[in-house]
Amino acid sequence: MRKFGIIGGLGPEATVDYYKRIVQFFHQHHQGLSTPEMLIYSADITALFRLVEDQRWDGLEQWLLEKVAALKQAGAEFAAISANTPHIVFDRLAARSPLPLISIVAATLAAARRQGFKRVGLLGTRFTMQANFFGQHFAQAGIQVLVPSPAEQDYLHDKLVSEIEHGIFTPPDPARASGDHRADGGTRGGRGDHSRLYRATADPGAERHPAALAQHHRAACRRYLPALPATGLSLS
Repeated sequence: MRKFGIIGGLGPEATVDYYKRIVQFFHQHHQGLSTPEMLIYSADITALFRLVEDQRWDGLEQWLLEKVAALKQAGAEFAAISANTPHIVFDRLAARSPLPLISIVAATLAAARRQGFKRVGLLGTRFTMQANFFGQHFAQAGIQVLVPSPAEQDYLHDKLVSEIEHGIFTPPDPARASGDHRADGGTRGGRGDHSRLYRATADPGAERHPAALAQHHRAACRRYLPALPATGLSLS
């Protein structure tokens, strides 16, 4: 069986979610206790945030490259980063990586195209929502990516770093999470205005949506078992 490497810890809740979902899939697929061989490099999320806040893209690329190299040395044959934010430099990283890498953007885009979406919403860290790495790739496929207003981005980012990454999941503030977001600098995009939300958090309550992380899990499982169809994978 092939060995899969994960750069995790960015944050920990998402890393745990990756592991549990992939193992769950293997249990279902093999109708037993068979599990995949996985290697996890748990990195420091605060180091990631410092590099991104300072826009040290060369430093971020090198920092991630060292993790990929360590996974290869440990025996991994392909790898993924279990977070959205590091994908700011994914294309540059993939060009230098000693391992094939699975892109969360490419996996999510493929799912959006299969489902015929033309406009999708993106939630995540402030860095993910303010960068345009999702938008650039989706625009090439004719799909618009909507993000909340700057104030809502601050609220979501704070929720991620102060609660979700600590394993705390509280009900959203109705006054702040009404679904009536402003997208792309002021265009109002309420619930009926997006196709669906691509949740970029580890919030279990978001599983009813086609989450970006869930599409990444599916892509990893298809790399293990290439004969699997693109749809029909139960990972929820």
